[in-house]
Amino acid sequence: MEANHTTILINPNTLHMNTSHHHMNTSHHHITTNLLHMNTSHHHITTNLLHMNTSHHHITTNLLHMNTSHHHMNTSLLHMNTSHHHITTNLLHMNTSHHHMVINLHTTAIHLLRTSTSHHHMVINLHTTAIPLLPTNTSHHHMAINLLHMDTSHHYLLHISRNLLHLSRLLHRYCKSSPPPPLPCITASLHLYNHIISCIPHPCHSSIIK
Repeated sequence: MEANHTTILINPNTLHMNTSHHHMNTSHHHITTNLLHMNTSHHHITTNLLHMNTSHHHITTNLLHMNTSHHHMNTSLLHMNTSHHHITTNLLHMNTSHHHMVINLHTTAIHLLRTSTSHHHMVINLHTTAIPLLPTNTSHHHMAINLLHMDTSHHYLLHISRNLLHLSRLLHRYCKSSPPPPLPCITASLHLYNHIISCIPHPCHSSIIK
């Protein structure tokens, strides 16, 4: 029995064509895969850049707010310093004015004290001289009465000048204190002076102050 032999004829061109097609498909697959990776990478790069830009925007905005806040803070500090300067200047002027007022008060009190003391001694001497003449001469009697009233008035003035001197020394001590005294202390001193003056009876309403 004879064997059947099947002969397969392969066309070389077809084989080459199939092989080429397979290689082309493989290349296309690799190119497509590479493009896909490139696109994915590009997407990630773009996303990262977007996040970076967003972060940069937020950082810039925060810096802008910080600079604005710093500007407002500096402006506020400038206003505070200016206000403090004006307050200090006003206090300085007040203390200077108060110092001059105290010096003037002291000078006035000393002058009044000296004047009233001189008048007081002069009146006492005149009074002493007039008393022996009182029984013999009516005109001298009137002169003695007038001198007596003058004596009382000058005695009253003497009390006021002594109190003024005391007050000026008190205020002078306040001026020299560090820190300077608050205004209520000065006001209290002036109220004290007014109280002292009000406690001294006027010669028109009382007897001679001894």
